[in-house]
Amino acid sequence: MLHPDGVGLIKGAECKDYSQIKHKILFVKKNKSYEFNLGKNLNSDLSYQFFETTFCDYSAARITSIGQRGIDISLMEDGDYIIKCEIACAGISLIKDMTSKKEINTQSNFQDKIASIYNLSDKIYLSINSLNRPILHKIFEIKNKWIKDNKLHYEGIFALKGVDIKDWGDATYYLYLISNDASYLEKIGLSNKDELKTVFPDHYGNYQKAYFCSIG
Repeated sequence: MLHPDGVGLIKGAECKDYSQIKHKILFVKKNKSYEFNLGKNLNSDLSYQFFETTFCDYSAARITSIGQRGIDISLMEDGDYIIKCEIACAGISLIKDMTSKKEINTQSNFQDKIASIYNLSDKIYLSINSLNRPILHKIFEIKNKWIKDNKLHYEGIFALKGVDIKDWGDATYYLYLISNDASYLEKIGLSNKDELKTVFPDHYGNYQKAYFCSIG
């Protein structure tokens, strides 16, 4: 069961009770989408939280599942879905991508599947994957390398599943050069790549700084 909790409103469109605003949650991927009606929790504080120049009552803009029973996602196909919200209020209907001010990265398993919710590039995603599918446990890939002016440059991805590398101090990378009669060890740097937050197919963990590169 998925339990949404958020706010969906149209600026300037009053929604002081349940009858004035309707919400749906949409899960959208290529060639497939699902939608579910949402419930509400009245919250008068929203009127002050989103106050601009004129008072507008947004008390019914707080969204949740109907009866707070959760949304059954067990019949949804495997894949990565963008989560959207449809809002209908005051004769206006619009669909917007759901967003979050906080970082989201959580997983839960059901039946033979694992579901992950995460945010990336100002969107929130739901990923559903079968646990029976082979999953990589290590990713090592050289993305670029060159030699110029007696300097050697390497950069790429090195991530181990379950070992989060989301902050600068979470890992240290070294370049180790070895020949038949000599060896050389040099510390190299890290780079932030948002697309690596969910580099593994089941989106478990956060690896956004699992990108190594020569310093400078």
